[in-house]
Amino acid sequence: MSSGLAGKIFDFLITSPLEHITAFSVVYQAMEEDPWIERNNLRNIVNNAISLAKNEYSQEAQNKLLTVSLQFDIAFEGVCSLRDIETAKEIEEISKEQIKKNMRELKGKLRGKSSPFLVELYNFLDYVDVDSLRWQDPFASQVISDESSFVRNLPGNIYHNFMEPSRRMKMEAPPNIREMSNAFVEDFYKDEIEIPPPKYSHNHTWRETKEKLADISTEILESLSDIWRNSAFDPKFAKAQSEGTYVTDVIVPLLRVSLKKLPIRNTAFLSTAERQSQASADRKGEGKQGKRPDIMFIEERKDDDEVKLWREMNDGLYWVYSGSRPNKNEFGIAGVQIAGDMFHFNIIIKDMDDIHRLYHLYSVKIPIRPTGSSTVSSDKEDN
Repeated sequence: MSSGLAGKIFDFLITSPLEHITAFSVVYQAMEEDPWIERNNLRNIVNNAISLAKNEYSQEAQNKLLTVSLQFDIAFEGVCSLRDIETAKEIEEISKEQIKKNMRELKGKLRGKSSPFLVELYNFLDYVDVDSLRWQDPFASQVISDESSFVRNLPGNIYHNFMEPSRRMKMEAPPNIREMSNAFVEDFYKDEIEIPPPKYSHNHTWRETKEKLADISTEILESLSDIWRNSAFDPKFAKAQSEGTYVTDVIVPLLRVSLKKLPIRNTAFLSTAERQSQASADRKGEGKQGKRPDIMFIEERKDDDEVKLWREMNDGLYWVYSGSRPNKNEFGIAGVQIAGDMFHFNIIIKDMDDIHRLYHLYSVKIPIRPTGSSTVSSDKEDN
């Protein structure tokens, strides 16, 4: 039970005019604080707050407070419905006209190209029913995903060539890192840089030495040790934790220790605060700030959030190339999606023919409790 949330509800009950106190208003106040709180957990908090607050009221007013408990389930479902409607509004749909325009532009980019992949793509577009394309489909935004049926069904050598950038970006952990990770699980007991930084290319080699990788891995495992010692994630408490607890106590510490030594000190920043996206609005010429966050940590609605993520990545790629000219087939926008205890790492790049390619590089489980060494490496494999 969250004492902060209980206190907020109690204060609302004893300071608000009686006519403002309804089951809906109480649940709404609570879910503003914690949108994904579990129903029975919130019910207990509300009932306890009512028990404490009713002593502040006359007998007649106490009877109204009791109706809050009686109508709790209806109010909870109503607020959840409103929350879901608002969430759905955040996903900005592409119109049918925009999808058709995107398909025409994509065919225009491909016309006259001779590479086997582009010829296959050009011919494939002749059979695409544009009217049946949904805005959630990457194709509708001129994005070619490695998980699309088109890519999956490419002839072997063409598929191999398409996936080449992905293979150069994916790295296997060196043997000493795997040994360190396995040993950690099995033995677990409860500077300034140059400006601008050097320009790197993906060549399937680590930039860091094995010793530096070992140092970084040690810090990651130490952070994981702190998570495993946190009783909030014991089996009997874990299901009652909110998304905010998961992000704050698990995701953020692991991201910080993983990224803090990247050579970006004077050229970029790492922040866990939500900021608003301008890229999408700028791309459409609307001249106003977007309403969707650039960084999203949402445990539920995996499919919708995946759409949000790759669209934000696509907007980001447009934004970068509109202001600078990074190397094609090299520079990419990375995207992280957290779905439950799974961590998905994706990247989108612009190839030499100005086609945006979306790659799903890794999917790994984030162990919040001591577990077996088999979870140390579970990245997505190429087909």
